[in-house]
Amino acid sequence: MFADFYLFETLLGLKGDNLDAQARHYLERLHLNHKVKINQGGLSTTALSQGQRKRLALLTAYLEDRPFTSSMSGLPIRIRNSRISSTPKY
Repeated sequence: MFADFYLFETLLGLKGDNLDAQARHYLERLHLNHKVKINQGGLSTTALSQGQRKRLALLTAYLEDRPFTSSMSGLPIRIRNSRISSTPKY
């Protein structure tokens, strides 16, 4: 996971017609859709547990289609075992 990260309340620097839909897709895959909502690129909260904050930091990496590697050991088993596609179809 990220050694150091900062969460913004908006998806800074990201644009696109389907940004909210793509973000919702990843929030669901990261099992955060029950905690965080997205509206016009804004996040409803960043007041989360440390593990949830790390997963939320992954959201931007997925939306930017940024190459990265991560140690899956820090993720809950249900997330390690799910496949998170970096290219949802919209």
